[in-house]
Amino acid sequence: MIRIILIIYSSLFFLTSCKFEKANNISYIKTGDNKSYTENQTEVNSVDCETRLKEMIMSCGSGCALSLKEKNIELIKKDTYKVVFSQEMYINEQKSDEDILEYYFLCKGKIIEKIYDNETANYLDENQSVPTQKMSFEKYGKNLCNCVN
Repeated sequence: MIRIILIIYSSLFFLTSCKFEKANNISYIKTGDNKSYTENQTEVNSVDCETRLKEMIMSCGSGCALSLKEKNIELIKKDTYKVVFSQEMYINEQKSDEDILEYYFLCKGKIIEKIYDNETANYLDENQSVPTQKMSFEKYGKNLCNCVN
């Protein structure tokens, strides 16, 4: 009986004295060589500008997807960056169209404030863009503003 109590007591002591640490594993896609890799990241909000997001993929309806790949970034006026993208449209996983598009990103420090095109629609506004578009542009814009400022 004393042996069982000692085993239980030792087990409880062991369990309460152990530290449990959770590793924050974040996956990145390095667009330069299209290899994916995982590294331990201590701060989730930090952006590695070498491996930052340089491509957006968004749904455009049933069986339709758009892929926008960054081609060029240019500072056109204070805090406003023009980004040229190569766009590919896929319908049922088959490439159907290609185009070159320009979007403008207004960064206030490291914060993305506005994303627009030539028609001045703000893609961060839920009333002017579809949810997948807003989410993709917002994620790309946050990464861009973190790295250019």
